[in-house]
Parts: sequence; structure tokens; C-alpha cells
Amino acid sequence: MSMARPLRVLIVEDSPDDAELMLLELRRGGLDPSWQRVETVEELRAALAQGTWEVALWDYTLPGFDSMAALPLLQQTAEDLPYIVVTGTLGEEQAAQLMRAGADDYLLKTNLARLAPAVERTLREAAVRRAHRAAEREAYRLAAIVQSSQDAIIGTTLEGTITSWNPAAERLFGYTAAETVGQSINLIIPPGLQEEERSILERLRWGERVEHFETVRGSKEGRRIPISLTVSPLRDDAGRVVGASKVARDITERRRAEAALHESEVRFHNMADHAPVMIWVTDATGACTYLNECWCRLTGMRPEQGFGAGRWEAVHPDDREKMLSVFRAASERREPFRLAFRLRRHDGDYRWAIDSGAPRLGASWEFLGYVGSVLDVTEEKCKEEALRRSESLLAEAQQLAHLGSWNWDLTSGAFHWSDEHYRIFGFEPQEPPITLDRALDRVHPEDRARFQDLFDQTIRDRRPYECTFRLILDDGAVRIVQSRGRPAVNEGDELVRMFGTIQDVTERTQTEQALRESEERFQVALSASPGIVVFGQDMALRYTWAYNPQFGDTVEDLLGKTDAEILNQEDAARVTAVKRRVLHGGVRVREEMTITREETRTYDLTVEPLRDPSGQVTGITCVAVDITHRKRLEKALLRAKEAAEAANRAKDEFLANVSHEIRTPFGAILGMTELVLDTSLTDDQRQCLETVKSEADSLLHLVEELLDFEKIEAGKLDLVPADFSLRTMMADTLRALAERARMKGLELEWIVEPDVPDALVGDADRLRQVLLNLVSNAVKFTKRGEVAARVQVVEGPAPGEEIVLRFTVRDTGIGIPPDARERIFRAFEQADSSTTREFGGTGLGLTISARLVGLIGGEIRVESEPGEGSTFAFTARFGRQPHPSEKVDAQPAVAVHEAAPTAAAAPLRILVAEDSGFNSRHIDRLLGRRGHLVRVATDGRQALNLLGEDAFDLLLLDLHMPELDGFQVARAIRERERAAGGHLPVIALTARARPEDRERCLTAGMDDYLSKPVRAAELFATIDRVVSGYGGPGPGS
Repeated sequence: MSMARPLRVLIVEDSPDDAELMLLELRRGGLDPSWQRVETVEELRAALAQGTWEVALWDYTLPGFDSMAALPLLQQTAEDLPYIVVTGTLGEEQAAQLMRAGADDYLLKTNLARLAPAVERTLREAAVRRAHRAAEREAYRLAAIVQSSQDAIIGTTLEGTITSWNPAAERLFGYTAAETVGQSINLIIPPGLQEEERSILERLRWGERVEHFETVRGSKEGRRIPISLTVSPLRDDAGRVVGASKVARDITERRRAEAALHESEVRFHNMADHAPVMIWVTDATGACTYLNECWCRLTGMRPEQGFGAGRWEAVHPDDREKMLSVFRAASERREPFRLAFRLRRHDGDYRWAIDSGAPRLGASWEFLGYVGSVLDVTEEKCKEEALRRSESLLAEAQQLAHLGSWNWDLTSGAFHWSDEHYRIFGFEPQEPPITLDRALDRVHPEDRARFQDLFDQTIRDRRPYECTFRLILDDGAVRIVQSRGRPAVNEGDELVRMFGTIQDVTERTQTEQALRESEERFQVALSASPGIVVFGQDMALRYTWAYNPQFGDTVEDLLGKTDAEILNQEDAARVTAVKRRVLHGGVRVREEMTITREETRTYDLTVEPLRDPSGQVTGITCVAVDITHRKRLEKALLRAKEAAEAANRAKDEFLANVSHEIRTPFGAILGMTELVLDTSLTDDQRQCLETVKSEADSLLHLVEELLDFEKIEAGKLDLVPADFSLRTMMADTLRALAERARMKGLELEWIVEPDVPDALVGDADRLRQVLLNLVSNAVKFTKRGEVAARVQVVEGPAPGEEIVLRFTVRDTGIGIPPDARERIFRAFEQADSSTTREFGGTGLGLTISARLVGLIGGEIRVESEPGEGSTFAFTARFGRQPHPSEKVDAQPAVAVHEAAPTAAAAPLRILVAEDSGFNSRHIDRLLGRRGHLVRVATDGRQALNLLGEDAFDLLLLDLHMPELDGFQVARAIRERERAAGGHLPVIALTARARPEDRERCLTAGMDDYLSKPVRAAELFATIDRVVSGYGGPGPGS
């Protein structure tokens, strides 16, 4: 189904029904009307003004509407609008009248079926009429153009016969149209050019157009006229070429102008090529069209290489974009421009140049392009740069030296100051012009009159001046300046200007004043210090100056002399050798020298090189301090120090021996008491023996506390860090106190929080000592309830870092009054005297504990309420073992009640090396009661022999025995094992319970350490720990 053709219809009809019937017929005829119905002249006028219509359907008979009178309105408003009369009744005369008036067709409403075809036909006819009218108008327009054209327009046949000749042709060639039409075109063709004409006509036959062909034609007067000829083919209705239309333009004036231009360009090129500057020319597009020889010589480029955009290739890459931007901006505004840039020379070097361009305009002021020159200004640029650098250096030098310059033109009164001059006076550089009054306002009031008088005198006497005065700046700061000025006269000896400098010498003046004061103080100090000599010497080591010479010499006695002239030969040689080392090495030397003249004196001699501004050594300066008295004091002090150290060593050895001698009998007392308590006794006997054991323990603890306190006070208690298991240490420590707590009916418990690591590095013995002190105090001062110990993390570490733990000991004992909480940490003091009477003690335990906590990187605190108990807490810092042997699970709270550990499950073969018969018998009985097999050696050599004869599971080794001591025995055993294999556990026994003794034991290869007197609980606990570490009883069992 084909698409309906759109149609814009204006319907002049008073009946809507008739209008609807018309539209229906149009749609049936394949049209798609868009329409408007009008009934009056006013509506018609409005519709014609508002819309563009293709056809009008007009009812001839409308009430109050004169169709014939309204037709002129339609023809004036819409001249090309076709209209068809549609009416109910229409006579032949009326129809003829309407057709003559311009109607395109008419039909009756009874025959509307013809409406769509009539509309189609009318539209076609209207289109043809419009085309004819357009063609006529175009023909009239072309005829008018031909007649009014300034160019000669000639029509010819293909044979060359002239068919038309316009007025311009008459004016150009002198022939009238009457004289030429019908004649051959050869009438105006000069001899020899007929073949040219035939060639043109032949090209036309093939439909080719000839444009702007320049040639010559003849006039009626016989003058040869240069013309530009454009020839176009003329065609008939069938499109065949039937003739030619020739347009001839007189180019005589253009030829003259071109000749003149050519002559001008030749002159320009001749001048430009010989000019000492580079010259270029562009067209209106900016493309280069000319470069003179100077440009080509400097750049090394051929002209054709620089044409177009090529000349920009010679511009430095960093300058190219800027030049193009300036050139384009100037071209858009048709303005001159001037720009500095770098131009590449033929050897690749870049030269500074100035490019100046100006627009070129034609005779009619049309823009033709640019012409410009390029001037090599490299030398000038270098001079400018050198001048700029010189000025910059001068400005920097003035600023560094605080030196300004000034110039006063007396004829104009104008002042010129350098930037630094402005800064010295507290002004911003290049502020409004400076006047003499404004400058004088800055001068200190006390100096102003003096400066003004000096300045006036300089002008009057025409002599240079120099003076120093003070300035007061806006912020109140006072600066000291030194001013110099000089007058200048002209050829007529007239004063025309003054110039000079001003320098800020505040720091220099202050420094000079400080130096003078320092020298005065130095001389006073040296005068008051007779033991100090200061002097200088030149390269020949002759004295050039001196202060405080010794041995009765004066400064005059020394000047110009050498050491050989004032000292004995030996001393002079030694002193001179030291000074020559300084002169030749250029380094500072300090030595102690002994000089003998009237008496022998010792000097601390410091010698330093003196250098000139270039760094060359020009002499030396020396300071000799008489230290004779100090040296004597040092020797006396050394003797006293050696005596004190000997006394300390004797005291230490004495204390060690005291410890040994006290522990030995206590070993007998405690050992035998423990053995007897392990037998069947009456209650009275057991009570008496337990009292003996308790008092002996207290007395031994008192001795240990006193010895430890002495070491702490002497600063000789050192930490011995080592790997240890926190939980094992806690268990071993609190196990020893379990029996005491049990006997008092107390519950002793401890807990280590799950996040506390077990494998630590620190001094476990000192940690154990603190815990023993705190827990034993808690047990001592608690009658009922419990004692609890807890370990928590305070600062959790990153891997490999230290960890801080908090240890808390809480009891339900008697408590501590608030006023006594600080006093209990002081030596030999307890809460009050009644505490001492009831519970005993030296008052050293907490003092020692506090000192030990400080050593292990923590602090101890106490919280307490009288009658409710106390809580002691301390922190300690430990290292982490890098590779702990095993991961310890969370440690639950453990209530400790057992009095002693169990013995090894299987009997052991134990060798006891002990020279004390009592100690050996005591240990033999303790071990025998646990089922172990014991052999005793009374010296070190016997112990080694027995070990060579038999196999043992354990060696208890006294450190101090005849023949071979315990250290020698342990080293011998380990040497054997390195050769034969195996490992015999060794536990050291000693009455010297010093940390250094334990460290020596472990270093010598022993596995553990017991201090005497040997307690059963500690003995069996140590045996269990050592033997279990090596898999229990060995082959000797």
C-alpha cells in the first residue's frame, strides 16, 4: 500500500459538511490533507498570513462573501497559490469569468469524485507555471548581467560566427554589435593566433570549459589588448553543444601592475639578499614564501627547505611553540610583533636573535601576509647576561656584606639607592623615591646633627667623608652603619652629584666590642691563673706573643726566641718535636710534658695550627696548663684507690668466708634436726626440735639478708640473666613455703594467667628471692585465711621484644597502717615495734625486695587495710626466649600444700664428693632414706677415680675440696664425655651462695647448684629436675 501524499489545503466554504465531503474525496484520491476552513474575508486574510498552502478550494456562492472581489486579495497575498472553484451551481458565463480572473479549474459539488484528480492536475500545472516564471526571471537577470557586465561577453557558433556582442565588448574592442554580429570571430584575433581559436572551439565541441586563458586580441584601432578569456559551451534543449559563450577581461592594468610588482620584487630580493640581516616573507596563510641569502647562510638551509612551515625547524625546540603562538596571535589581529628566540646555526650551535614582523597589505588594504627580519643579537645577549650576572653578583655581594650604594643628583635633587641601601634603612626596595629629609629621619637623634654637619661640609669643601652613626628602624631596632661619600664635579668644576656607600656594621661593631671585652677578660683570667701559659709561634717556632710566661720570664724575654734558647736541650728537643708535628701535619696535638728549669713542672700542652685565609699553616698557638699539683693529687688518689680496692677485696673474701663458716655449722644443725625429725619422737621432743630448726632457719635467713643488703648498698649485686621456665620457678619457690603455710592452717595458692609466656630470659634467682620474701612475709603475718600469688601481663610484646609482668601477693593478715606503708621499705624498719616483738625479723626483707625489683626493671607497691590484709605488687621486665622448647598451656591455679617433693621413682647410684664428714654423712642418710645407693669421695681426685671405676646416675660435687676442687673435677668429666660420649648430671654444693658462684658452676659444665646447708626439700627437688632432664636413672641404677 502506497503512502498518502501530504497536502496543505485552504477551504473557503461556509458548510462544514461540504468541507468534510471535499476532504473525504481527497483522501480517497490518495491525498493526506492538512486543512483549514474559512468563511469570511477576515478569516481568509488571517489564514493566508499564517500558513503556507498548496491549493485553495473555493465555494463560489457564500453568504456575505463576494468571490470575485476576494480574488485580488488571494492573488496579492499568495501569488502562486492555485485555487479551484467548487460550487453547487455555476453557469458557463460565471465559469469563464472565474477562469479569466485566474481560477485554475472549477467543478460542481455534485461531481466531487473529480476533485482529487483535478487537484493533482492543478498542482502539476502550477509547478510548470512557477518553473516558467523562474526561467524567465533568470533570463532577464542574465541579460541584465551581460548588458551591465564590465567584462566583454561574446556569443559564437562552433564555427566561430559571432551571435551576440555586449556593450562591454563594444567598449573594449571598438566595434559595435551591428558591426560584429554575423561576422567571424577572427575579426578580433591577431594574425598567428587563429590556431589558438580553433583549438579552443575544438575543446568546446567536447563539452570542455576553458577558464582564465590569457591571450591577446585586436581592437578596431589595431591595438593589441591582453585579455583573460573564459569560454563555456552553449547547449540546446537536447544538451548538444551548439555554440560558445566567451568572457574576455581586459588585463592590461593587471599586466602593468604585475610588471611593476615583479620589478619591485626583483629590487626587494636584490636588496634583501645583500642586507646584513635575515629577511623572511609569508603569505596570508602564514606559509613562508621567501628567505634571503643571509638567513640561508646562517642556518645552512636552502630556501625551499624553509618555505611553508620549514623555517620553524631552525628555531630552538624550547622556543618554537612560544614563537608560533606569538605569530598566530599577531596574524589574527594583523599586528606587528617582536620576539627574542634562539636560532640554530649551520654548525648546530644556537644563536640568540630578535624576530620582528609586520603585516603586508595590498593596494586595497587586503592582508597579504607578513614580512620580517631576524637580527643576530648573540653578542648583545651575552653582554646583557654578563651585565645581569655582574649586577646580580654585585647585589648579592652588597647583601652579604650589608653594603649599599647611593647617588644624589644635585641638579635634579633625585636620590638613587641600591636595594641593599633600602634594606639597611628599613625600607622596602624600590619604595617611593627617597629624599634627604626622609633618610635623615632614620638617623639617631644624638647622631643626626653631627652627620648633617659632616655632609654639609663635604658639599662645601668638596672633600670625601667617612663617618659612623646609628639608625633607628620602625621596629625600634638600633643599627650601626658606616657611611662614605665623595663629591663629583663637571668640566666646569661645578658640583653636580655625590655618590657613596653605606654599610651595616652592627654585628662587626658588636663583635669587635665583644672581642675587646673577651681579651680583657682573658687577660684578667690569665693574670689570676698563674698556672696557664698561652703563646704563639711562627713557622720557625719563634715566639710572637705570650701571656703569663713562667719561671720568672717576661713577654719581652720570649719574643723572637725559640725553645732551644730558653729550655734545656732535652726538654727543648721534646717540645720542638711536638710542635713540628703540628706544623707539618696541620692537626691539633695534646700531650703532657715535663719541663725542668729551677724546678720540674708538668704541663698539659695543647698545640693547634694557625692558618691564613687560604688554609696554609702560618704558625702555631699553644696553651700550657701547669698540672703539677694535679698530677701529685692523682698519684695520691691512685694509691688511695688501690688501697680501698684491696680493702674491698679483703672484705668480700671475708664475707664469703663468714658465709661459708656460718653455713657449715648450720648445715650440721639443720641437717641433723631434719634427720631426727624424720624419726619416731615424742610430742615434746618434736616440738623442741622443730623450734631448733625454725630458729636456725631464721638465723640463717638473717645472715643471708645482711650479706645481700651489704652487696646492694655497695652496688655489687649484679643480675645474671639466663633462660628459665616461669611456671617451674614458681612451683619450686612456693613449694618450699607450703609446709610452713600448712602448719599454720593457711591455704597457699598461685596462678599464672594463660597469656603469660613461660619461656623467659632473666635472673630467676633474684625473682625467686623477691617472691620468697613477699610470700614468706604474707605467711608470717597471716593467722587465718589464705595467701595467693598471681602473675599477669602488663605490656604484651611483639615477637622478639621484652615483656613486662606484674606479680601480686595477697594475704588476709594483719595489714599495714597508712602511715607505715612507705617506712616498711626502709632498711631495718617494720610497721611498728610491736610487729618486731611479735613476729621478729630484721626489717631488711622488703628493702632488699624493693632494690631487687628496681634491678630487674620494675617497681613495687603495696595496698593494705589494717586487720583486712595486704596486697604487694611489683612489675618486672623479661626477655623472650627466641626458640622455646615447647608451648606451655594455660596454667590453672594451684594450691600448694605438700611439704617436700617425692624422690625419684627408681633408686639412683649417686656419688657424693664432699670433704666434710658431717655433710657427707648428712647427705648419705637423706639419700639412703629415699632408697638411693650412695658412695662418698673425700677429695676431687678420688671422685674422678671412682667415676672411672664405676657407673653413676648423679654426682653431688662440693666446690671446695683438697687435691682437685669441684671446678677442675667438672671440667675433667666433661672432657672425658666429649671423647667417649654420654652425660653425667652434676649438682654443685657450696657454702658460698653468691650469684657469681652459680654462674661459674654452670659455665664449668655443672647442671645445677645447691647452697649449703642442704635442705631435704631443695635437694630432692633439684635431683628430680636434673635427673628427669636426662631421662631418669642410667646404666648405674
